[in-house]
Amino acid sequence: MEQLSLEDLQRLLDDPNLEADIRRYGEDMRWAFDHHDELLKLYPDQWIFVINKEVIASGPNLRELIAHSQAKGIDTGKVFSCLMETNPRPLILEQS
Repeated sequence: MEQLSLEDLQRLLDDPNLEADIRRYGEDMRWAFDHHDELLKLYPDQWIFVINKEVIASGPNLRELIAHSQAKGIDTGKVFSCLMETNPRPLILEQS
């Protein structure tokens, strides 16, 4: 993953829409979790992108979904994304 320069970080922090974007992201995340069962039926084993409590894009391959969405002018850094797994794999954490 690419690291941000100090200039890029400062530009992000100076964005007047930052607070609204963070709030919307949280609302979109809650909406997706609240509607998980219906979204799973509509988008089984697909990635979904959510903005303003609406699925704006979906697909089985995240890299292709990002590229396709960016080509349509979607700022993929500001969308909530989630994989709607029909058979979720267990997450095993190791203690170090």
